[in-house]
Amino acid sequence: MGIEEPVIKIRDVFVVRGQKVTPAAGAAAFYDVSPAVLMRAVARHRKKFAKEMMFYLKPGEIVGLPAGGGEFDKRLPVFTEVGVTMLSTVLRSPKAVLTHIEIIRQTIRLLKFANR
Repeated sequence: MGIEEPVIKIRDVFVVRGQKVTPAAGAAAFYDVSPAVLMRAVARHRKKFAKEMMFYLKPGEIVGLPAGGGEFDKRLPVFTEVGVTMLSTVLRSPKAVLTHIEIIRQTIRLLKFANR
């Protein structure tokens, strides 16, 4: 019995600085909230978002992204895979709650599997 990996689709995923990232608009769409709601939640919980979870793109990095690829706003950050996961702990949308519950369930399954 192996551990199943859930399929999670997030729009506008790019590799920047060697990490997969999505803009705030993509993360907000995934959690069914507006980018403004997402950014207010991040601002309230700023200490939860270390630099390996969220960072701002430099002008050259924005230019280097594929044409038409995503809704990048230089004032808004991009979120790494870990950052998108952390958003589930600070957002209140139904999808964020369900995502967080599933993360906990998968973590417990992984710990049980590792302790065999």
